Amino acid sequence: MSKEKEIITSQLRRPPQGLLGVAKHCFKGRPLVILTNPILEDKTPFPTVFWLTCPVLVKEVAKLESGGWIDRFQALLDKDEELYQKFVQAHESYLLFRKQLLSPASRMSLSSTKGKVLLETGVGGVRNFRKIKCLHAHYAHFLATGINPIGELIHKKIGEISSCQNECESE
Repeated sequence: MSKEKEIITSQLRRPPQGLLGVAKHCFKGRPLVILTNPILEDKTPFPTVFWLTCPVLVKEVAKLESGGWIDRFQALLDKDEELYQKFVQAHESYLLFRKQLLSPASRMSLSSTKGKVLLETGVGGVRNFRKIKCLHAHYAHFLATGINPIGELIHKKIGEISSCQNECESE
C-alpha cells in the first residue's frame, strides 16, 4: 500500500473505496480531498467523487452541520438568486465531471434506475439542485475545484487550517 493510501486509510479509519487519487493536499502535504471512481469495484454506483478526508476538517464541518448551518445556508440560497445560479452551475459542473470519469462502456451499463444516479444527480447525489444535503460534500467539491459557492461559504466559516495534531498520521 502506498504511503498516501495508508494516510487516507488512517484518516477515514477504513480503506478508501474506488480511490483514483488525491484531489487536494493540506499544507502538510497530506491528503485533504480524494477523488473516487463513480463505480466501485462491485459495480455499485457511487455518486460522491470528491471526498473530504482530513479529520480536522471533517470535525469542523460536522460542527457546522450540528449547529444548524445546513438550514442557514439553505435560507441564504433560497433568497439569493445569484448564489442559487452559482450553486446550480456547481451541481452541473460536478455532474459533467463525474460523467467524464465514466468510460463509454460504463455509461452504457448505467441504464438501470440504480445507475442513473450517476447521470442525473449533483453534489452528494442530490436530484434537486436547489437543496443542500451534505456540507462535507460541498466543501470537498470547493476544495478540489474552487467552484462550489456553498463550499466557499463553509471555507470562510472554518478559515484556513494552519496547524493540526497529526490526526491523520498513519501508525
